[in-house]
Amino acid sequence: MRGPGLRAWARDADLPGRGGDDVLAPLSPEAVVDLVREFMIRPGAPELTGATWTYARWKPGVSLCAGFELLYADGATETVVTKRHVGDKSRTMSERGPTRPHPRSADKDDGWSSRLGPPVSIPEELLYLWAAHDDRELPALRVVADMRRRGGLIRATDAFPGRSVRKRRSGAVLLRYRPERRAVLRLDLALRQDDDESVKTKETVAARALPVEVARRVEAARRACGALPFGARLLGETGDTGLLIEEWLDVEVPESDLFAHVERAGAVLAALHARPLSDALAADARVAAEAATDAGLGHLEPLFAWSPALVEASAGLTGRLPGEAAPPVWSHGDFHPDQVATDRASGGTRLMDLDELAPREAAVDLASWIADHVVARLVGRGVGEGVGEGVGEAVGQAVGQRGAPDADAGEAAGPLLDAYRAAGGAAPDPDRLAAHVALHLVHRAAGAVRRLEEGAEERAAALLAVARAVAPAGSVFA
Repeated sequence: MRGPGLRAWARDADLPGRGGDDVLAPLSPEAVVDLVREFMIRPGAPELTGATWTYARWKPGVSLCAGFELLYADGATETVVTKRHVGDKSRTMSERGPTRPHPRSADKDDGWSSRLGPPVSIPEELLYLWAAHDDRELPALRVVADMRRRGGLIRATDAFPGRSVRKRRSGAVLLRYRPERRAVLRLDLALRQDDDESVKTKETVAARALPVEVARRVEAARRACGALPFGARLLGETGDTGLLIEEWLDVEVPESDLFAHVERAGAVLAALHARPLSDALAADARVAAEAATDAGLGHLEPLFAWSPALVEASAGLTGRLPGEAAPPVWSHGDFHPDQVATDRASGGTRLMDLDELAPREAAVDLASWIADHVVARLVGRGVGEGVGEGVGEAVGQAVGQRGAPDADAGEAAGPLLDAYRAAGGAAPDPDRLAAHVALHLVHRAAGAVRRLEEGAEERAAALLAVARAVAPAGSVFA
C-alpha cells in the first residue's frame, strides 16, 4: 500500500494540551513505531525504520485521529492510524479486548502490504490502532485489499458485465486515504470474458471507498445529475459496501494554491451549474439549505472555545445568510483549484472528485474558490504580519461590489466571476456571494485547528477577522 496522498502540513502536537485535552494528545512518530513493533508488526517483516505524521482530526473533548506513514528498511511504506476517544466510546472499544480480527489481505497480494496485523486496542491509553485496510468505516477498502475477495466485489458493481476479474493478475494501489472518511484507489484489472475464457482484456479504473451511507448518497446524486462530459463516468457501485467504480482519468492536477487556470475553472463550473435539475430535487435542496441556516455554526464552537483569542474572533457567529436563496443548481460542493484538471491526451478540462455533488446555490462553489484565494494570500504574506489588514474589505468590495475593488480583491474574485459569466453562468447576488465567502473562511479557520496546524490559533483568528470583514452587515456574524 502506498502513501495516503494527503497535503503536507506542519503540525502542532501540543495544541490539544493547550486546549485542555491532554488525554487526547497525539502520539509522536517514535511512539507509534514502538507500538507497531510491539503489537502489530508481522513476523518476518522488514525492519521498521521510522514514521511520518500525515493526518490529524481533532474533536475537542471527544477524540483525536492521527495517521502515520510507516517506512520499512526495504523502502516500502504503509499507513497506520491511531485514535484516542474519551467517554463512552472509549469504554466500548476497551470492551472489545486487545485485538479484533478483520478480513486480512493475502500474504502475497499485489500492491497491498500485509506487514501489519489486525487492529489493536490499548484501553489504558484510550488508544486504538489500525492499518489503513482495516478501517471500520470503509468496508470496501478492507475487501479490495484482499486479493481473494476483490474480484467478487468488483463484479458485484456490474462495472464489467460479462467479464470476471483475474485476481492474481490484478492489483490495487491506494492513492489517497482520509481515515474513516474516504479512500481513493487505482485498480489495474486483468479481465476474462465469461463466455470465452480465451478473451482477456485489461482495464484501469478508479475506485472510491466511502462509508456506506455516504456512498449511497453519492451514487444517487451522480445518477440523478447524469454523465458529465467533463467528469469521470460512474461505472458501477455496491450499496452494501460503499464502493464506487469510475472511469480512470489521466490528468495533470494543479497545486491547490495556484489559480492561473481560472478561466477554465469558471467555464467548467458554469457548465456544471447549467445541468438540468428536477423540481423535486430543487425543492429538497431548498429545505436542506433552510435547515442548515437555522442550525447555525454551533458545531464549530468547540474548535474555537479553547482559545480566548478565538472566542473573541468568533463572537456572534451565526451562519445567517442575507436575502433570498437563489434557485439551486447542480453544485460541486468542494470546488478548489486542484479539482480542475487537464486531460493529458486531449487537453480538455476535467472536473475531479464528485463526492459532494448535490443541488445548492451556485454561490457556494464560486465562494469556495474565492476563499481559497484569500487563504493563499494570507499564507503567502505570513501570519502575524498584518495579513488581515485590508484583505477582508478588499474581497468584500470585489464580491459585493461595495466601492471600487482594488487589485488584490480583483485577483481573488474578479477573474473567476468574469469567466463564469462569459460561459453563461448567472452572476449571484453580491451580498449572498460575500456571505458564502465568509462562511467558507470560517470553516477554513476551524479546519486549521482541527488539523492541528502549526500556528493554527493565529491563522484561525486572521481568517475569522477576514470573514467578519467580508460578511455583509447582519449576516454570518450577529
